Amino acid sequence: MVDTLHFRIHDLQIHEHLKNYLLKLYKTGRTKKRIEVDEETGEIAFKNKFVFENLAFLDTGNNYVVNHFNQLKSSHYNIAYKIDISRDFIEVNVSLPKYYYGTNVIQMLPHLYDKEYTPFFHASSFKETIENFYRIFLKVFMNFLEKNFPNTHLSFVELVRIDFCFNQVFNTKSEALEYFQLLKSRRKKYERENPHKFYYDTSFSNVSRDHSFKVYHQGTEFNKNDRKELFKINEKAGREKYNLKKLQHLADLTLRYELTCRNRFLYRSYIFACELKSSTYKKAYSNWNKYKKHPDKISKIKNLVERTAIKKDVKEIDKLINQSRRFYFGNCPGDIKLTADIFKVFLNKFYDMVSDIQVRNDSSKLLDISKVMNEIDSFEGIKKLLSRSSMTKGKYAVNRSKIRMILAMMEGGLTLDEIRKGGLIPKATFYRYANFLKSLGVDNHSVYGIHVDQTLCFQNYYLYLNKNANEIKNIRMLPI
Repeated sequence: MVDTLHFRIHDLQIHEHLKNYLLKLYKTGRTKKRIEVDEETGEIAFKNKFVFENLAFLDTGNNYVVNHFNQLKSSHYNIAYKIDISRDFIEVNVSLPKYYYGTNVIQMLPHLYDKEYTPFFHASSFKETIENFYRIFLKVFMNFLEKNFPNTHLSFVELVRIDFCFNQVFNTKSEALEYFQLLKSRRKKYERENPHKFYYDTSFSNVSRDHSFKVYHQGTEFNKNDRKELFKINEKAGREKYNLKKLQHLADLTLRYELTCRNRFLYRSYIFACELKSSTYKKAYSNWNKYKKHPDKISKIKNLVERTAIKKDVKEIDKLINQSRRFYFGNCPGDIKLTADIFKVFLNKFYDMVSDIQVRNDSSKLLDISKVMNEIDSFEGIKKLLSRSSMTKGKYAVNRSKIRMILAMMEGGLTLDEIRKGGLIPKATFYRYANFLKSLGVDNHSVYGIHVDQTLCFQNYYLYLNKNANEIKNIRMLPI
């Protein structure tokens, strides 16, 4: 549910013990290996470059920035952190699943040997797990802080970016890849055309300034990246610390969804879900919704007092939405404390994005071309087909051959939205035909030839892990 976490520990005067501890613990000389973190994936990128480290030249006024890459011996995990004297914080970037498990093929959830594990997690859906996840996340995060950044004050810990994730496990690799191709062809219903979308053989992503959403086949990614690193660890340890065969098999069965949320995205999600629905802003938000996109309507209001009040409401909501406020794990005046309810807002936003692109695999949404055409040829179908309107001036409202053409394009993998964007059919004509098809049960969620039965739950994930718990040795207990 959570992968990469990017946070800052502010006020180096209060955390001077932590700064000195980190410098003393990881100082190895005048040169440091340069560590770069990929902004989209959150992964640490290894570069064969070295840079000089300027050590404590505070009397000259020089900027003092120290970058470290920490890889402790007790287990395999990556922590990238930066001590920034000029901006007065320590910046940390870590993948929590890799910290505890060595790989993000294993999700940060209670497993068979954890105290918190119950059959509830085994049988629960993605949506149901959201209700209980913040408590688990907070315990794990606190344990991570205590082990690596001891005596940190939570009121000074700012959440900069968080990556939410969901591993959708299928019965076979072929099912996972077949379902991925369907998702790739459908895409998200609210996507706009822009150069920030990327589509590859086994992945696609949509990147913006404040967030990015990515779907990919995890088996392909694991084989390309993590498997090689884990193999080196096994080789160095002289034993099979990680069961690569089982991890690869689980990854092959998995489609992974990732949402990278930066501060602006988190803040807007919070504002629209929480503050704007409160009694304080309810009336002002209602006016903003009504008049923001139609400012000309305000000038038409004859009552001066009412017109002034509406202008004030619109300006107030605009200011609230566009201001910059940060999220902290503790109380911080002027900013927002991260609570269980706020965390659920973020997770529900992620759930909605994952749910929106799912293929609706119920019988009413399976597209059977011959069945639809037979229905058109039936008495009721002909009655609908021959319906006339004043706009068509006596002509048929729809044409059978054009209906067949649209269905043939859907049979080829296109959705109604994609056919409309293709411009092969005039816009007005398309909507008339789309309404007709809707009366026959064909809409934008209808798909052709899908044989995958899949829901957003953890059942297949837990079935695989519980069955192979003794062989996948790195499923160690979470500190919960």
